[in-house]
Amino acid sequence: MLDSLNIKKAVILGFSDGGNIALLFTLKYPEYVEKLILNSANLYPSGLKRSFLISVRLLYAATCIISPFNKNAARKKELLALMAKQPDITLEELSAIKCPTLVIAGTLDLITKKHTRLIADSIDGALLCFINGNHAAAQTNSVEFNKTVERFLEAT
Repeated sequence: MLDSLNIKKAVILGFSDGGNIALLFTLKYPEYVEKLILNSANLYPSGLKRSFLISVRLLYAATCIISPFNKNAARKKELLALMAKQPDITLEELSAIKCPTLVIAGTLDLITKKHTRLIADSIDGALLCFINGNHAAAQTNSVEFNKTVERFLEAT
């Protein structure tokens, strides 16, 4: 798509699974990424808070049983598989990211603070910011989120 629009470099901002996709895109096509903003991304499922991950895995197991008999369960199974099994990004892979990067998450996010810090620490020069809020902090605390992103874009 970027080639068809003649876009040589882009600022990529991804939220949650979109943040994971932004990471994977940056790893595969680094030449296209001018700046990277990861909002509540994770490298692997255990980056999620334990209580949330357990519930996701239980729901996933249930939908696996029900999905052959129920179309809605089959669709939910695919979505739950994203959280229960993916992504699988290594720290070594992260070290290849060289573009300016902002790692941002809510103070009460579904992604653990330790995991969010690990992502930021594994990307050379990445900035880390926690803003007040939960996994949807970009929506529920949009003023702080937008100011943080704006400062990052202006400074780098």
